[in-house]
Amino acid sequence: MVSDDGKLWLQKGWPEFHEHYCLKFGHLLIFKHLGNSKFHVRIFDPGYIELYNLQPEKEIENKRSFTVTVRYAYLRSSMLYVPVRFYRRCLGGYKKNVRCVLQMAQGGSWGGVNCRVVNKSRAGLYGQNWKKFSDENHLGLGDVCVFELINDVENVMKVTISLACGDE
Repeated sequence: MVSDDGKLWLQKGWPEFHEHYCLKFGHLLIFKHLGNSKFHVRIFDPGYIELYNLQPEKEIENKRSFTVTVRYAYLRSSMLYVPVRFYRRCLGGYKKNVRCVLQMAQGGSWGGVNCRVVNKSRAGLYGQNWKKFSDENHLGLGDVCVFELINDVENVMKVTISLACGDE
């Protein structure tokens, strides 16, 4: 990182970082400086789906979670998009469809939630049980859901919801 006239910019290693994470126009990157030239970096696609949550000393291959901000389209339909990289790495590999169990951090479980590859960059949670989960947990526009795979045999994901209005 280089500083000049109160401005900061990345220099050394940026081309490699850019290429490694396949950054494209429209991706949103949020950097949090942790001191000693270390950063916590979050990378979102143009649809505001979190692709990476990078922290120093942690390898992305070990990542077993993803974060989604609820958008209007998710509330209208019975599908929530999942990063295809997470699906391929943690859930279904190259299977077209798997079933998941969603478990709230505070208790409650919704089984038989379908997850499938939608296209080369997205997969999705869908179907009646996804809609039931969404409705019963009162998901609203701007809510943030963290899905963490806690059992890769039965595809159980713990879900933590942060409400957009801040009153959990």
